[in-house]
Amino acid sequence: MTCPVLARRALLALAAVAVLPAALAQSPWPSRPITLVHPYAAGGPADTMARALAQQLSARLKQSVIVDAKPGGAATIGTGFVARAKPDGYTLLVSTSAGHVVTPLMQRVPYDGIADFAFIAVVASQPNVLVVHPSVGVDTLPAYIALARKQPGVLNYASAGTGGATHPGAEAFARRPGSASPTCPTAAPRRR
Repeated sequence: MTCPVLARRALLALAAVAVLPAALAQSPWPSRPITLVHPYAAGGPADTMARALAQQLSARLKQSVIVDAKPGGAATIGTGFVARAKPDGYTLLVSTSAGHVVTPLMQRVPYDGIADFAFIAVVASQPNVLVVHPSVGVDTLPAYIALARKQPGVLNYASAGTGGATHPGAEAFARRPGSASPTCPTAAPRRR
């Protein structure tokens, strides 16, 4: 059973180390392959999107763009890797709010999610949706909210992980006046 999830957007942003403008002043750029890092598992949605982006960048820049998945630490491993990279424009990051805002608010990270990066472009938008198994017997949001009110503390949800857009979105939805019961438990992501 899934618990309430706000229909929020998780923006995927292309970011580079903060001194990218200085790197671009050197000539010519790019004169060697570019590494496009994403802080999520290989084979997942971010990897698929990063590979499509790399293909387009390679064609446009006439230079190889290599995708490097560096998952773990609620997106902090890959994000931190790029923050420590030489600020020459050859290491880019495809990221979400998790590595730049959410995780740094929840735990100490070895970088500043805003100051250590120059945000270049929004390259994708991903809505989060609320879904339930058909056996739950509800097919509208008001019906789901009514069910949650009848069974406070019983329903739970699955998310991509602590700190991802689905996690705080679900928590905010559960606590919103007129929504599901604020006693809806904070659930750890389900593992399969």
